[in-house]
Amino acid sequence: MIMMILKLAARGKLYPGVIVLILLTVAAGIAQAGSENLRIRVLAGMEPLGRMTLVGVGRGGGDLSLGAAYGFSPGLEALWIFNKRIEVGLGFQWGLPRRVFRGGGDAEDSFSFIPIYAAARINLTRLENARLYLGLRIGYALLITSPAFRRIPDKPFTSSSGPGGLFAAAVLGVSLTLKERPKWGLDLSAELGYAYRRAVFESDSRGLPVHFQSMTVNLALGWRF
Repeated sequence: MIMMILKLAARGKLYPGVIVLILLTVAAGIAQAGSENLRIRVLAGMEPLGRMTLVGVGRGGGDLSLGAAYGFSPGLEALWIFNKRIEVGLGFQWGLPRRVFRGGGDAEDSFSFIPIYAAARINLTRLENARLYLGLRIGYALLITSPAFRRIPDKPFTSSSGPGGLFAAAVLGVSLTLKERPKWGLDLSAELGYAYRRAVFESDSRGLPVHFQSMTVNLALGWRF
C-alpha cells in the first residue's frame, strides 16, 4: 500500500487531498498510541545547495536544469516519544522565497516550497549527553512562484503556481542534551540531509512537472514535556 502511494505521488497522480488524508491518518494513529512524552522542535532550516529541473520546457522539449540560491526554511515539529529509540509526529517548514540562476535571468525569478509532513526520528546511539539519530519526513509540499519565474519557459506557465506534490527528506542528526529532568528536557540538534519536492504546472493544456532537490542543514531547539 505504501509503495503504491509513493509511486502515484512520484507520477503526479496523487491529489493533495489524499496526501492530507494520509497525514491526518498518521496523526490519528499517534493520538491513539499513548505516547510517553511530547517533544516540540523549532527548526532553523538552511539549503546551501539546490537544483530545480523544469521538465519539457527546454530546447526541443528537453528538460531545463537551474541552480538555486541559498535558501532558508523555518519550521516546527511535534514528535511523540514512544520509547528510547522511536519518535513519530508531524511538522511543517515555510520556505522563504529564493531565486534560480539562469543566463539572462531576472532577479525576481523566485520560488518557495511549503511542506507539511509526517516525521519519524530513529535514535541510533546514545552517548553520555548526545544522541545520533536518523530522521525521515514525507508529505505534501505547496509550490509558490513569482510571475517572472512562470515566464522562464518559451511558452509561459499558465497556472499561478504549481499545485504541489510529493515531499520527502532524510537527515542524519546529532542531539545534545542541555537540560535533563524527569518531566522536562531541553536539547539542541544539528542535521544534515537531502530533500526532494515535486509540483506540476500547466502550459498549453498539459502538465509540466517541476522537480527540486536540495542539500538540507537544520538546527533545532527542542523541548520535551
